Amino acid sequence: MSDRSAVSPRRHRDYAGSRPHSRLALVASVCSRRKPRLIARLGSSVRREVCASESSALARLAELGEEALAAARSARTPLLVGRLTRAIDRSQLVVARIELRRPGCEACGIDVRADGTVLPFVGRWRRRALTSPGTLAAALAALAERAGLDAPH
Repeated sequence: MSDRSAVSPRRHRDYAGSRPHSRLALVASVCSRRKPRLIARLGSSVRREVCASESSALARLAELGEEALAAARSARTPLLVGRLTRAIDRSQLVVARIELRRPGCEACGIDVRADGTVLPFVGRWRRRALTSPGTLAAALAALAERAGLDAPH
């Protein structure tokens, strides 16, 4: 018969000093490493990228916007097939959505439509348009103004 009273069970307070980092330091180090992220949806493909800074993220957003505009020029207007078949207007069809997520800030991005217009927006769940649909340069300028950055050339 073993004597269990000789060995006391380890309690939570016994483990408190055994961690190399405190929980608060771990959370702070994770938050400081967060960088701006781009999520580009072009058709059914999704690309996720992490950028070094917000200005490089805005420049990369401009590059992806150019690629999406090239795809929008070659996109054909699909038909909704069902009980009623109707054509979708090219100004209503979103070919690509490129979203910029920054730590501690509201998500923003652009919608590239099939007619070649670009709509800048703010918000992740409830998107609000910054300006009316226009050119890529105007959309990037509106996003840069909203974010407080220099617009890429």
